[in-house]
Amino acid sequence: MRDKPREVSPVSGGKRADLGRARSQEDQILERLLKAGDYGCRNVELWDICHAVTSRISGLRRRGWKIISISEGRGVWRYKLLPQTASGPTAQPSPADDSATLPLFAGARP
Repeated sequence: MRDKPREVSPVSGGKRADLGRARSQEDQILERLLKAGDYGCRNVELWDICHAVTSRISGLRRRGWKIISISEGRGVWRYKLLPQTASGPTAQPSPADDSATLPLFAGARP
């Protein structure tokens, strides 16, 4: 006689918990980049925070931080904050980013 399969309960928080964790990881990476200054941080140095470094850097960019990526070869990347964004976490997105929030046909004419 076979046992009845167990029902798996959803993880508490679900996607909301994942988003909170990602934001926390972004903040930790941002703190490291701010401390690193002009030297920046390599992706392998950030792996102790998370292994999804590229995704977290993308999240920081969406939040308005200007971060450059420099390939050092063999899958190693150095990330640096540009000086104008190192002033603090209140950096505003560039005007070009504003178009992403406009309605799809905002500039269209009939």
